[in-house]
Amino acid sequence: MPLPPIIELPGFPPIPILHEDPRCLALDKPVGVVCAATRTHPDTSDLQQALDAAIAAGAPWALERSLTYLRIVRALEPELSGVVLLTRTAGNVLAYSQAIEARHAVREYLAVVGGKPPKRRWTCCL
Repeated sequence: MPLPPIIELPGFPPIPILHEDPRCLALDKPVGVVCAATRTHPDTSDLQQALDAAIAAGAPWALERSLTYLRIVRALEPELSGVVLLTRTAGNVLAYSQAIEARHAVREYLAVVGGKPPKRRWTCCL
C-alpha cells in the first residue's frame, strides 16, 4: 500500500511530499509557512518545530515511514513557496549543507510576476 503523499500538521495546510527515499524527503512548502523560528518570526509556529512534535507524538505519516528524525537542510523564507529538502538522519545534515554550499546541488528560483517584463530575457539582482 503506498504511503500518503502529504504531511498533515496542526495549524498548517497539508504539505505535499514531492520525493522521498531512505536519506531524505522533499516537501512542497506553501507560501506563509515559516521553516524555522528566527528573530523576525519568533512567535510564529515553525515547520521544524511542528515536524519534531509530530514525530515525537507518533503521527501516522511519521510512523508509516519509521521516522525518528527529520531536519530541514536549507530553509525558504516564509514569503516563498517551493521545495524544502529534509534529511532523515543527523549525519546527513552536514553532507547536504556542504553540497549546497559547494554548489554541487543546483538551486533554481522562478518568480511569478504581474505584467510583462520590458525584455524577453533579463536578470533580477534583488
